[in-house]
Amino acid sequence: MEAETGRNARSRFRVPPVIRHLLKFALGAAAIWALIRSGALDPALVMQAFVNHPWLCLCAFLSYLLVVVVPAWLRWLLLIRQAGLKAHPGRVFSLQMIGIFFNSLIPGGTGGDLIKGYYLFKEHDDREKALALTSIAMDRLIGLYGLLCVAMAMTWANYGLWKDSSPLRLNSLFYAGVFLAFTGAIVFFFSPWSRRYLEHPGLHRAPGGRFLRSLSDSLLVYRKRPYGLLPPLALGIIVDCGLILLYYFSASSLGLRLSLAVHGFVVPTLTMINGIPISPSGLGVGEAAGEMIYRNLGVAQGGSEVLALVHIFILVTSLFGAPFYFLYRVKPGAGHPVA
Repeated sequence: MEAETGRNARSRFRVPPVIRHLLKFALGAAAIWALIRSGALDPALVMQAFVNHPWLCLCAFLSYLLVVVVPAWLRWLLLIRQAGLKAHPGRVFSLQMIGIFFNSLIPGGTGGDLIKGYYLFKEHDDREKALALTSIAMDRLIGLYGLLCVAMAMTWANYGLWKDSSPLRLNSLFYAGVFLAFTGAIVFFFSPWSRRYLEHPGLHRAPGGRFLRSLSDSLLVYRKRPYGLLPPLALGIIVDCGLILLYYFSASSLGLRLSLAVHGFVVPTLTMINGIPISPSGLGVGEAAGEMIYRNLGVAQGGSEVLALVHIFILVTSLFGAPFYFLYRVKPGAGHPVA
């Protein structure tokens, strides 16, 4: 009886999701306010970038729209097709834009995946739901591995930059550690041992075992055709190059003269930080990280402003997803297996 009372008490004091999201919005706003008050973030510099260098700002915006959003859509479309699902490119693009829209509303950079997953779940038969949802997870994992590949390449290209700097050397070791761990997990996934684990009867007897079985079967779809994951990986690397261009043009509009290779070294870290579910799109948190990381590169002023511009371009792009969301209609059976 006491245990049940304790459980009821905990459930009564659970914070509603809306309140949690509002608190995270408030955290992002508070972080930006603190940066402005401390002088680490100067809104006037951000405005001057638009006034003095409108073409560079336009290049930054187009870099995100054309070299990040479009290849990311094609990457997910390829993964859906490889899973054996027939999906119209237009509907997949609509879901991609809806996901971008919600990434600006839900703290962190993965909130849009929840919305895309919800729509896919509604539009597929029971036996295909796991395949549809796994395509989102695989898209996220390939995107992360592509980012790590770029991080390792940029670490090698910037050896002279970080070899004598303890903070930047630590950043390089972080890249190497995560890359090696991720690569080990991939090797295990494509090895015979992974199938024994995914098909273990104990896994399928657990709560939700039927869905776990469907999920493991859908993962095996990708495991059977590993070379089919190379084009999505290449598109993921293109997406990361687009992010580097976004940062490069944003910094250039502020008068910061840093090479593409230097931006390539720090962008993977900043992208991961922006994806932490603390504030919407990493607002405030990203600016604070940008101030610290760019300062380690010798930038006395402008690090946080680079992130402010990046967030502005991402948020503006996300607004293009609003019409897709309000006009989207769920069509059960819209996605179905390829005959």
